[in-house]
Amino acid sequence: MKEKILIDQLKKQMKAKGITYNQIAKALDISLSTVKRDFALKNLSLSRFLSICEITNTSLKDLSQSIEVSQPKTHVLTDEQEAFFAKNINYWAYFDQLLSGRSPTFLSQKYKITKNQEVKYLKKLDALKLIEWGPGNKVKVLIESVSWNENGKLREKFLEINERQFLGSRFKGESEFYSFFVEDIPKSAFPKIIQEMKKVENLIELEHQMGKYTKEKRKSTGVMFAIRPWNFNPLEELSS
Repeated sequence: MKEKILIDQLKKQMKAKGITYNQIAKALDISLSTVKRDFALKNLSLSRFLSICEITNTSLKDLSQSIEVSQPKTHVLTDEQEAFFAKNINYWAYFDQLLSGRSPTFLSQKYKITKNQEVKYLKKLDALKLIEWGPGNKVKVLIESVSWNENGKLREKFLEINERQFLGSRFKGESEFYSFFVEDIPKSAFPKIIQEMKKVENLIELEHQMGKYTKEKRKSTGVMFAIRPWNFNPLEELSS
């Protein structure tokens, strides 16, 4: 199980940094025998696992990268590729589906894509050297995963569309939750609140990493955290 592998990697990180079980026990205010038992049985709760990561200054990214499993090679989009996708987000959406293992036939049926448009998609993606386009619209995706510029136009466009679609829901369904409110809080509270939000983000990332190695059914899920000083003024809406 992936969680046991992560715990083994956490032990290695602790050893490399000279951090003992006794130090962990004192930091968590639990007995040394409890810490030894939890590591021996590889039975750490998520909250305790995250606490130990914080104590040892070990990120989930560090642990995941240290696991000796085959990792997909990440392709960094060229300036040409990113510029094109930013202006033609539908081509990016199509390529992203191919990257996820969907076939052109499946996509045409599911999204009612015409033969003419299908050919345009495949021809351009082949020209961008992201796929090999063969007879009968047979496709070989040439990369396994993609990385784009964190401050680039594609990410900006992608976030704009996804935020609009995500917030289009009224969040009334099963497994949905939404809360928005405005309160006056001390400035000193912001760092503490952001820190707690990052802990939840880490918890979700850990579930994601562990989920890759379980048989439990997974579902693509959107999560949004946001906080900033802000004063709602309805008159601004009237003047815009």
